[in-house]
Amino acid sequence: MQFCYNFLLIIICLFFTSCTLGSKGTDNLKKNLDQYYQSSGVVHYFLSELPDWANYSETGKCSRSIRVKYVHMKNMMESFNLNYPQLIHFQYQFNKDYQMLKQFYENQNLFLKNEESLFYDVLDKIKSGIYAFHKPKFERVNLIWIDPLFGSEDGNRQLEKIFARPEMLLGHPVVISMCQDYYAITEVLKKTKLDKYDVRIIPAEMFSIFLEDGNRDFSFSVNLNGMFAAEQKLYLYTPKKVAPKEIIGNFKVELL
Repeated sequence: MQFCYNFLLIIICLFFTSCTLGSKGTDNLKKNLDQYYQSSGVVHYFLSELPDWANYSETGKCSRSIRVKYVHMKNMMESFNLNYPQLIHFQYQFNKDYQMLKQFYENQNLFLKNEESLFYDVLDKIKSGIYAFHKPKFERVNLIWIDPLFGSEDGNRQLEKIFARPEMLLGHPVVISMCQDYYAITEVLKKTKLDKYDVRIIPAEMFSIFLEDGNRDFSFSVNLNGMFAAEQKLYLYTPKKVAPKEIIGNFKVELL
């Protein structure tokens, strides 16, 4: 009788042990599936992230504030029949939403399944004509390249002086940066109280190594053609009244 009792006790212990291990094994499996989730192929539409040493603009003389998720435009064009302006808006919207989600998850990298969900959400917005960058309605647009200002200690004060110029009242202000992301620029505008001018932003997230035809270039650039109406008059403000090769478009260059 004692033997039967001991044997039954051993069987019960083994049963609960196996259940516990099974539960832990399932949890670990779920964790691994989250970490090593195989997407349906959206990684095909992005370039590899730049290492820290290469995440720098030689023209702007500045390091980029974030690691931009650069879109492989040629692959996107072939798969989704999107043009260059649409893909610039896609890259901007994707990175803007990606950074917001990272803040929500306390700056942790997103899992691939989260990136994939975000990818298709942004793709639907772009196909529907919903863009994060809103085109100004003014006939005149003042494009202000801000990277040279941030290279000095009094950059914010210089930016305030530029906005105080009389000609700035004649057109809608748009700031351009090869290095600063949307949220970094927004913080500067709030700090200087220049956000009251409804400033539009063309941040680092809108620069690409691809050209309008989908071919690669040797540097990151943004083509403003297609982002503004043909009848709008664009004025680009830069130091020494020279337009950097990274900013492409039909505009008149003015002294910053």
